[in-house]
Amino acid sequence: MEMKDFNKQSRNLIFNQLKNEEFDLIIIGGGITGASIFRDAILRGFKAALIEARDFSSGTSSKSSKLFHGGLRYIKSLDFKVTKEACSERNLFMKLNSRLVKPIPFMIPVYRKGNYKKGAVRLLLHIYDFLSNYQNYRNHKFLSKKETLKQAPGLVRDGLVGSFIYYDALVNDSRLTLDTIKDGVRNGGRAINYTSVNGVTKSRGKINGVTLRDTITGTTYVVKAETVINATGPFSDVIRKFDDKDCDPLIVLSGGTHLVFRKKDIPLRITTTLVSPIDGRVLFLIKHENCFLFGTTDTWYNGNPENTMPDQADVSYLLASINLLFPPLHLTRENIVNIYCGFRPLLNKKKKSQNPDTHTSKNCNSASTSFENLHPSDVSRTDYYEISPSGLITVTGGKLTTARLMAKKTLSLINKEQIKKMRKCTTHKRGIGGNNELLKEGIAYWTKRCPDLSLYFKNFFDDYGTDAYNLCDKLYCQYKKTGLRDPERIRIEYMCHNEMVITIEDLIDRRIGNIGWSEDEKCDYLVRYMKTIRKALALSPEEYKQQYDEYKKLTMPECVHADSRS
Repeated sequence: MEMKDFNKQSRNLIFNQLKNEEFDLIIIGGGITGASIFRDAILRGFKAALIEARDFSSGTSSKSSKLFHGGLRYIKSLDFKVTKEACSERNLFMKLNSRLVKPIPFMIPVYRKGNYKKGAVRLLLHIYDFLSNYQNYRNHKFLSKKETLKQAPGLVRDGLVGSFIYYDALVNDSRLTLDTIKDGVRNGGRAINYTSVNGVTKSRGKINGVTLRDTITGTTYVVKAETVINATGPFSDVIRKFDDKDCDPLIVLSGGTHLVFRKKDIPLRITTTLVSPIDGRVLFLIKHENCFLFGTTDTWYNGNPENTMPDQADVSYLLASINLLFPPLHLTRENIVNIYCGFRPLLNKKKKSQNPDTHTSKNCNSASTSFENLHPSDVSRTDYYEISPSGLITVTGGKLTTARLMAKKTLSLINKEQIKKMRKCTTHKRGIGGNNELLKEGIAYWTKRCPDLSLYFKNFFDDYGTDAYNLCDKLYCQYKKTGLRDPERIRIEYMCHNEMVITIEDLIDRRIGNIGWSEDEKCDYLVRYMKTIRKALALSPEEYKQQYDEYKKLTMPECVHADSRS
C-alpha cells in the first residue's frame, strides 16, 4: 500500500482488502509492541495486518516518560538482563534512528545524608557502563557542588556533595510508534485504527482469524489469518478471553501519572533524577524543548484501562514531592501545563514463577494476582510470551526501549511451517523512515536550494524521514511563489493524508504531540487551522464543532481537578 492510501478516506479500501485476502499474521494492538511486530513481519516477507481498537499509540505508547533508556534502576533489583537488552537497543536506535531517539544528559545529585551515597552511585554507573558494553553516548562523570549548581541552581544546597552525569535518550513515543507502523504499511502491510476485535474464529480448535467491527460505521468483518498475535498491553486479558473465556488474568496494571511544567517554573538546565522526600521513590524532571516533564507515579490500578484520567491522589503526590524538593517554588495546579496517565501491563507475579526459564507457555491459565505487599516499581519489566492451546500468541510486559527485540522473539513462536518461509530479521540494520545518511543528504539538498528555509527543512526530515522530500518541495514552491512561510498547513495536510488521522484529537495529541502545549494553546491551534484541518479530514462545520467540543472536555481543568477515576 502506498502512503497516499493510508488515510481516513481510504478506510473502505483497506477493509475490502482485509476481508477479501488471507493473511499470514494478524497483530492486534497498535502500540509500540504491535507496531514493531507488524514491521518486522512485513520486512521478513509475511502478509500481515495490524488492528487497533482506538487510535495508534493512543494507550501506553503515547503516555510514557518519553525516555528511550536502559533502566538504571533495574540494576538495583538485579534485573541485569533487562538493563543489558535495553542499553543495547538504545545504542542501536541512536545510530539507526537518530532523528527519533536523541541522547540527553541525566544528573543524579548526591547528598551527605541522601538516599544515594557517592560511592554507591559511582558503582551503579560503572555497572551501567559495563552492561551497555561501554557504548553509552558518553561516559559518566562526577561534578563538584559548584558545577552541579550551575546546571541545577534550584537544588537544595544543604548537604550537597556534587552530582553524577550520565547519558540516556529521549524519544517522542507516539511518533516512534506511528513511524514504525508506517514503515510496515509502506512495505506492503495493512493497518487500520478505530477497529475493535470482537472475537476469534476457529477451525478444529485452532484460531484462524478474528471478527472485526469498524467503530466509526459499525460494519463488521471477518478476517482470516494463519496466526493471530495479541499485543494489546493493558487489554491483553480481554483478547485472551475471546479465545478462552475461563482463562485467569495474566497481567495487572500500574498507573503512571506525569505532570508537565513550563521551563520558566523549573530552576534546572538539565534532566535530573530526584528522590521524593515523601516515600523515597525515584522521580525524573525531564527537560524537553519547551517544558519539563515530571513523574512518574507507580500505583496499582484495578479499573478499566480505557479510563486514563489521572488520579487525584497521584497529582497531589507529585505536586507535594516537587515542592518539598524545591521549597521556594510553591507550585500549584495552576502551574501544570499538561497532565496525562498511562498504564503499564505488569506480569502476574505468580504466573511468572511458573515459567522461570522460558517465556512461552502452553497453558492459558495463570495463578490469581497477589500484590498486596509488593510495590509496582518492584515488579520486573521483563517481557513474557504465551501460546494458548488454540494457538493465540500473547506478548506482554517489556519496555518501549526493547519493543524491537520483543517483536523478534514473538515471531520465533509462530508455527514451524511459517518459520520455514520467514526471512532473516533486518530491523537491526534498517532505519525507520530512511537511514541517517539519506536524511542528511536530503537536508543538505534542500538547504542549498533555499537557505532561508533551512530550519523548516530540518524539522520536516526529523519528523517525517524521507517523506520530507515532498513536504520540502511544497514549502519551497509556496515560498518562491508567495514569499510566505507556512509549514504548519503543509504538515497538517501531510499528516491527515498519510497518517490515518480520524479525529482532531488524533492530530493534536498524537501526530503533532507537543506535550509542552497547554490546553489553551491546543485549542487555539485547532481554531487557527480549522479550515485546513476540516478540508483535510473532510469534516463538515458541524462535525468539526462536535469534535472540537468533545476534545475540550478532555483538556486540563477536568483532569487536574478530578477527584477520582470515575
